[in-house]
Amino acid sequence: MQNFFRLPLRRGGSIQACLLLVAAALLGGCASRGTQLAKAAPAVNATGPQSAQRLFVGDTLQLRFSKDKDLDQDLLVAPSGHVNFPLLGELPVAGKTPGELLAELQQTYAGKLASAELSVNLVLPENSNSEYSSRRVYVLGEVATPRGVPCLGDPLTIPQALTLAGGHLKTSADLDSVLLVRWVPQEKRYRTWKLDARPDQWGSSEQPLLWPQDVLFVPNTLIDKIDIVVDKYIRQLIPFPYLISPL
Repeated sequence: MQNFFRLPLRRGGSIQACLLLVAAALLGGCASRGTQLAKAAPAVNATGPQSAQRLFVGDTLQLRFSKDKDLDQDLLVAPSGHVNFPLLGELPVAGKTPGELLAELQQTYAGKLASAELSVNLVLPENSNSEYSSRRVYVLGEVATPRGVPCLGDPLTIPQALTLAGGHLKTSADLDSVLLVRWVPQEKRYRTWKLDARPDQWGSSEQPLLWPQDVLFVPNTLIDKIDIVVDKYIRQLIPFPYLISPL
């Protein structure tokens, strides 16, 4: 099961406070169980970046020119998913690899510089435990420590993400109805999946893979209205990286 929607998003505020509020949220109602992990994996993984080198909001790009050294800069991917390049202005980069971006920049700079020889490199933080929210999966709701868990290299499975958040609360977590929320840059919208993430699903050979900026929400009752959960417990509390107008 999946749903397509756009969200008005916010920046700033205390992430810790947001996570505590989400962890305390209660949601009632009757609903069906989510899709089993193995069955959901193909659809979920088809929307993933497929590479840890894909660019996310908050990433730092190292832009270097072979002959125009005065244009060399370290550039931050803005909340809009754009970067303000010298001589070019703002261009969308979120979701692209450095190689894809390099090809675009070489073509664009060719009309503005005598030499379009340049390089683009992604600068990753040295410490995976540093406060680097753009490279985190947010695990919220009925877990021991709701927070953003580091995801700098390979993607995480749902069991791994739950473990990094201290594990699910066995007395209150409803793993039948876990929500996965993902921004898909190519489609310029979010997707959501309701998943059956009970422990008997964890041994499946095919697992949905979580990438930076994914949100995994573990409720304490079966979810009925996905849009209500996203609006009430996620959109209003978590500083998502993209600023998108509502439908």
